[in-house]
Amino acid sequence: MRLDYCATLCLLAFLAAGCGGRYDPFGRQVNRALDASIQGEECFSQGELQRAEKAFQKSLGINRSIDNPSGTAIQLNNLGALALARGDAAAARDLFQRALDMNQDLGNRSGAATNLANLATVAQKVGDLPKAEQYLTMALQMAQQARAARVQGQVLCQAAGLALDQQDTATAAGFLEQARGMAQDPAVQGAWNYQHGRLALSQGNAEGAVAFFSQALAADRKLLQKSAMAADLLGLAEAWELRGDPAQSFQYYARSSEVYAALGNLAKVQTCLTGLRRVNAVGNLGRSLHLYKNSEP
Repeated sequence: MRLDYCATLCLLAFLAAGCGGRYDPFGRQVNRALDASIQGEECFSQGELQRAEKAFQKSLGINRSIDNPSGTAIQLNNLGALALARGDAAAARDLFQRALDMNQDLGNRSGAATNLANLATVAQKVGDLPKAEQYLTMALQMAQQARAARVQGQVLCQAAGLALDQQDTATAAGFLEQARGMAQDPAVQGAWNYQHGRLALSQGNAEGAVAFFSQALAADRKLLQKSAMAADLLGLAEAWELRGDPAQSFQYYARSSEVYAALGNLAKVQTCLTGLRRVNAVGNLGRSLHLYKNSEP
């Protein structure tokens, strides 16, 4: 399950800088906030959470000081993603809700749809699946009303993932079909292929899973979405294992482990190590696991 994937894609949005050629004090401050936001996003994608928080807080402070509520809502979202990455669901919920309230006051339906999708991620993480479904339904309605195709595609992929977590393959396939026309957007492409890979795995279609996870990895690598890349690699490991190729599976478990270790995600490193031990034994590969054990944070 890749809960952090949707949060990363949905949350990290840029401020719209409107600075022209003439002296524009407000525009300059907006640009300062934008620069800090971009820096925060880069640090977040690298797993450097402390530096990301510092940058997002800086952007938040600038936006608040110049009375730029749309920028403030974006940074509350970003800080919510950060809290979720740290495992603080309560703080994440509060930050996402505050951003949602602001965007609703502004009439920003696209932003509100993003907030609702992120609240769904929190609900799913704490095991409240009915609440997650409710948030996603509201998010999809908001995105449709805003005619925000990218957000709509992301929400549909997230809904497909939730359905797969509940072994409801028919519903998942339906959501993915709805998102097909939006999957050419680079911000949707990775998630769409990833969830298709999960669907193929659940159906025992190893060859299809390999193809979809490979496409997801290519799309996520272009955007350097590291947590998504790690999940794609883990999906490929599972697909090759299902296909009966322990050697290939071992390679992908190892690569996924290395990315997760770089991101400091100990739980996922352990998942990869379990897979490495299993395929090493099944395939009589005789590989040493010492290097991968040492990659634990």
